[in-house]
Amino acid sequence: MLPSKKVVFTGQAINTEMFYPTSRIESKKLRFLYIGRIAPVKNIARAVEALGMLEKSSWSREWSFSIVGGPLLKEDYKYHDFLKDLVRKERFEKKINFLGPKPYSEIPAIMREHDFLINMSQTGSLDKTVLEAMASGLTVLTSTEGYKNVLPERYFLQDGNPYSAAERIKLLSEERRPNLSLRDIVVKNHSLGATIDKITQIIL
Repeated sequence: MLPSKKVVFTGQAINTEMFYPTSRIESKKLRFLYIGRIAPVKNIARAVEALGMLEKSSWSREWSFSIVGGPLLKEDYKYHDFLKDLVRKERFEKKINFLGPKPYSEIPAIMREHDFLINMSQTGSLDKTVLEAMASGLTVLTSTEGYKNVLPERYFLQDGNPYSAAERIKLLSEERRPNLSLRDIVVKNHSLGATIDKITQIIL
């Protein structure tokens, strides 16, 4: 947020009727998700490396990781190839799926099919995908600086290195889902209705 008294925080206008959780039977398999552009700045490889560390440790959870999105710029395509090589190196071809770009209309259903959103981006912006995942009842782990004062501390990873991410994923994997406490944060502060109310109060 800009350091000015003229700036008023209004929220991100998340449609919580479009992004909502569903009750599901607890599964031994933990379904991780990334949604966004495949690019170096997104640090997706750190998530893959963190999962690799967990796979080689005593952590016994079954898991899958869906990567939704695609490259855009020339360097993005190189990073996309690097990620696929990393997945092959770790022998995760059956665990990590590159689903490609998806229309926005399909994103709510995709989120409801998963348990845990990983966002290792350190761009500093308040990525709406994280809020949409929270509204959908997913556990989230993000390194995006904009979420430092939005999320409870355990869901924010300051350095974003693979070892720290692995330890935090292991900790958060024990949470019950859907994560309604994270949804409540969105409903109270970032929902479409809450944003409209704040804008209305400013105008009036």
